[in-house]
This record gives sequence, C-alpha cells and structure tokens, in this order.
Amino acid sequence: MNNTRERLKLPAMGLIALGLVNALLGVLAVLQLLLKLINAEQTTRVFESEARRLGYIFGFFFWPLLMFLGTLISPLVIYGGARMFAAKSYAMAGLAAILALIPVTSCCFVLGIPVGIWSLIVLRRPEVKAAFGQTQDGVLFEGGKD
Repeated sequence: MNNTRERLKLPAMGLIALGLVNALLGVLAVLQLLLKLINAEQTTRVFESEARRLGYIFGFFFWPLLMFLGTLISPLVIYGGARMFAAKSYAMAGLAAILALIPVTSCCFVLGIPVGIWSLIVLRRPEVKAAFGQTQDGVLFEGGKD
C-alpha cells in the first residue's frame, strides 16, 4: 500500500505544479490584456484589409481569454492533484488528469499532456484503484467515499 501511494505522489505533484503555473500564466495574460486595452487608446493601427483587422482583433482577445479559461480550470487541477496525492478522491484525480490533457484548458499544454497521460496511466492500475477504495469496475468500497 505504501509503494502504491508513493507512485501517486509524483504525478499528483505534477498536476499541482501544472495548475499553479496555469493560474499564474492566466493572471499574467489577463493583466497583459488590460495593459493592451489601456494603451490601445493611444495608438491607432491602419489595416490594409477588413480581414487583417478582424484577425488582429481576434488575436488581441483570443489568447488572453483562452489563458483566462485555463486560470478558471486551474483550481480543479490543483484540487484533483491534492486529492490524488492523498489518495482520497479517485474521480477528482481522474478529472484533474483529463483537464490537464485538454489543450484549451491549459496554457502549458506542452507539460499538461504528458502529466495528464502519466496520471491517467497511474490511476488505471488495479493497486492504485484499491488504494483509493475502488474495485476493478469502479464501484466504491464502503470505506472509500470522500
């Protein structure tokens, strides 16, 4: 059982770190957007076509808003990583691993995809499920509830 809990610690710490980095980058992106909006009044851009203007507007708002979405998801990833670390909530740990995999919910998806896959692989092991109080088919034992 102790060996199983040790297997959970590294991917759980990866999820927690990923959530923290996501939250920090998301906050910085929103601050950057606010600074751009403040400075936008002082500069006027001339675009050669309507398509370029729409592309600029889309890029101006899209990336910061996408990163803000990651910031909103980050607490779930951090909480799921903490629950995985403590082997308390199998469903929450699984949700955190899946959210880390989705590039739209993570501005550091280059790290999120490997950490999410690693977490899911570890969570699928029968001995890990038993540490969470899960049977093979996912039904909770009586004492395994959160």
